[in-house]
Amino acid sequence: MILDRPLRIALFTHHFLEPTHHAIASILTTLKGCQFTIYAKCFRDKQWFDIPNVVARHCYVRGPVPSLKASRFDLVHAIYDGKTAFRAGRAARDARLPFLLSFHGGYDTNAKIFDPRYRRPAVRLCEAADSVTVVCNSDVRRLRSIGINREINVLLVPVDTSILPPISKQQENHFAVISRLVPKKGVQTAVRALGLMPKDRFLHIVGEGPLGVEIRKLVDQSGLKDRVRLHGLLPLEETLALLGRSRVLIQASQKGEDGNADGTPQIILWAQTMGVPVVACSSGSIEDIVEDRVSGLLVPPGDAEALALAVGEVTSNRALRQAIVDEARSQTTQHNLERVINQLTKIYEDLATWPHRSVTC
Repeated sequence: MILDRPLRIALFTHHFLEPTHHAIASILTTLKGCQFTIYAKCFRDKQWFDIPNVVARHCYVRGPVPSLKASRFDLVHAIYDGKTAFRAGRAARDARLPFLLSFHGGYDTNAKIFDPRYRRPAVRLCEAADSVTVVCNSDVRRLRSIGINREINVLLVPVDTSILPPISKQQENHFAVISRLVPKKGVQTAVRALGLMPKDRFLHIVGEGPLGVEIRKLVDQSGLKDRVRLHGLLPLEETLALLGRSRVLIQASQKGEDGNADGTPQIILWAQTMGVPVVACSSGSIEDIVEDRVSGLLVPPGDAEALALAVGEVTSNRALRQAIVDEARSQTTQHNLERVINQLTKIYEDLATWPHRSVTC
């Protein structure tokens, strides 16, 4: 850092942190020259992560905007989720602190910013912020489509290669789905696709969520009980080991009824870095990291037959498989954690040391 002390950052988010938020945790942990005070509605981080440079936590649900003092902080950073970000913007304005607004994709950029209740406030907040970041080019286009014309920085989802296990021998005909069990992940489509494959194919499902009972019922009704294993939520080390042994990662994403869709699933980036080919559905922002027949295979959302055929092709076509693995691994170098940290550090330092606009929201 260019200051003679750590940067003091007030970080606003909705939930801190969900068990799948490894990318956020890796960024915060690596930013050793920063001290974070977290303002959130729910805290789960200590259950899953150890982030030593989080120095304080403040839980809020309703009531007045948290009062910040310029003598205690160098800048305010909000991860957009609607109301939390609006509160952060007002807090930054009242304290006359620089304000960074980040969009992490998923529901917020696929659905919430288009909601009439949030659209205009989101535009005003973006235009007033001192800096805005997103995680992919698709999110830049979505923000442009609602009328945001300012500069937007693309801060890619990082891959921390230090946590990845050594490359292991993959199990023939064993495939993996690693995701939350929620509608936008399309896990039911993956189960149906398995039913269309030869009987020596097996599917490992890692994750938990509200659709767990429904998915288990589908497995039983489809006669796939002996070919599907539902592992539940596993520790990261075990999850990555299972991924490394898998012949294919299946990401059968789809758009939910509420408009929710995938952002940039880190599990895809991990698979690509580890040499596990990806077969995915073209939903949300997945096409930003999976190019069809170049760095993975893409099929239409909800199409179990197409998904089964694609998995079969990447399993049996050795030349295609190798080409996909090589190109995907090459592309993920852009997601290197050190590169992302350097980019975010520069944004932080520029905001903390240069004159900034007042946030009006």
